[in-house]
Amino acid sequence: MREELGLSVASAPLFEGIVPVLEDLKKSGVILGLLSTNSEDNMYRFLDAHGLDCFSFVESGGIFGKAKVIKNIISSRAIDPKSCFLIGDETRDIASSKKAGVLSVAVTWGYNTQRVLEAKKPTYIVNTPKELLRTITPL
Repeated sequence: MREELGLSVASAPLFEGIVPVLEDLKKSGVILGLLSTNSEDNMYRFLDAHGLDCFSFVESGGIFGKAKVIKNIISSRAIDPKSCFLIGDETRDIASSKKAGVLSVAVTWGYNTQRVLEAKKPTYIVNTPKELLRTITPL
């Protein structure tokens, strides 16, 4: 069953406009990491299927334990939490960012609606990948 799930994950489409944004972020010096409740194998399948090579690290974290994983990532990589963004499309991503002490960027093109995300008070809320680029690119 895991193998079948991995195949469906690999064939999942990308959100329109996200690839150039990821490439621009990487070029600008932003360190990109991928944290998901999905398995690392499935994440790598997805990245490989779409030719994405912009993430410095890929980590799998529990559905209710993302904050702990974020804290471990920050600690092990000596990242300043004040310069770290958790970008997500779910309310639990916003909650995890608050618990981990990092900035949250809620994107409206995923799981939860803008209204639901706004109610959880993320640091930022963006409606398009280009807005994401403007929000987190260093000045």
